[in-house]
Amino acid sequence: MSVSATFNKSKTNQLINFILEKYGKEDEYDIIIQHALQEEWIKTAKPRNTTGDATTTARKSAEKGQSKWTAYQRWAKKWSAWNDTPIDRDTMKEIYAGYDEDELKEWARVADELNAGKDIRDIENKPEIRMPKPKQQDEASSQETVQDEFEAADLNKDGVLDKNEFEAHQAKKQEEELSDVEKLKAQLAAAEAKIAEK
Repeated sequence: MSVSATFNKSKTNQLINFILEKYGKEDEYDIIIQHALQEEWIKTAKPRNTTGDATTTARKSAEKGQSKWTAYQRWAKKWSAWNDTPIDRDTMKEIYAGYDEDELKEWARVADELNAGKDIRDIENKPEIRMPKPKQQDEASSQETVQDEFEAADLNKDGVLDKNEFEAHQAKKQEEELSDVEKLKAQLAAAEAKIAEK
């Protein structure tokens, strides 16, 4: 039985050699090591596996390679940096989900070229990175606002807004706005009066 590969550089081995040299017993090194192994004070070297598992591991790592998703991710990150456009993971997924079958086949081709050792920047005809449109104000809520405004202006509730109703509604809105301004003026005057008292 042999000791582990790292044992020769270990503090334990250095101590054993120091003591043996000090007392002139260097020739008893093997006996001490055998005794230490039997007592399990030190560990034996693990036997190397020579059953061919290394080729299986190499084959698995070679088979794994890049997928169309990882090829897309790699290019999206480069594109993001070059265009100064941050892309978070959710946006990446949304863009990828928008690709049709032909574009996904192109990403598979890009992955194959990456696996063949080509640099992502040198691969031509990659599918376009199409940023999703920013989410604007919800159209439904803006339509509800218009609907509410219409219902408020339709005084006789007949579903038709005539000129008189429109003008009356506009006058009421102006009056409300003016009253809001008057309220603000009153609050400002009250605040100024408090400051003047101090």
